[in-house]
Amino acid sequence: MHKFIRRGSYANVTATLALVLALGGTSYAAAQITGADIQNGSIKTADIANNAIKSTKVKNGSLKAVDFAAGQLPANVGLAALSSATITNATAFALVPGLSVAVTVPPGGGRILATFSAESACYGSSSYCNVRILVDGTEMDPVVGTDFAFDSTDNNTETSGSWESHSTQRYSANLAPGSHTVTVQAAVTGATTSFRLDDGVLSALVTQAG
Repeated sequence: MHKFIRRGSYANVTATLALVLALGGTSYAAAQITGADIQNGSIKTADIANNAIKSTKVKNGSLKAVDFAAGQLPANVGLAALSSATITNATAFALVPGLSVAVTVPPGGGRILATFSAESACYGSSSYCNVRILVDGTEMDPVVGTDFAFDSTDNNTETSGSWESHSTQRYSANLAPGSHTVTVQAAVTGATTSFRLDDGVLSALVTQAG
């Protein structure tokens, strides 16, 4: 044995050590690997044990919707609809009956993307008709007040039977976690203008903060 050790070459010793590591030293070698040693794509699915990655190992807010299979994330969408036609002649914004919905922003905060569409008729003067969407009483972006024509009288050529389909979309700033209420308001810019809405739908989608 002593003769073997004395006569053993450096190559033989190195090869023997490599074999020992390969057979029984895997855990030791793996323990020495750092993030800087791992190249993109070097770790495969087969290298990760089942149930090895837990919630505490995943950075909060790092996963995206695309990281989950279809149907795995619950949809956080609020919906409301007009049950019957409504007409307003008010020049001050007022709630459109029935178009109010509450949605919940998850921990970490988020934003709301709201869409309103309806059958519309705007008539009675050379004016136009306004719609705005609010969250918790604050107009959503872009904030335009009455400087947005959801529908128009087309210079007083439209009538009560000039039904058209119209839509608008707005988004909120970052909101704190919890329940938030989205509403739709309507108004006219001319005192003799009538604004008729029917078959309307309000949808409010909660998205990630950004």
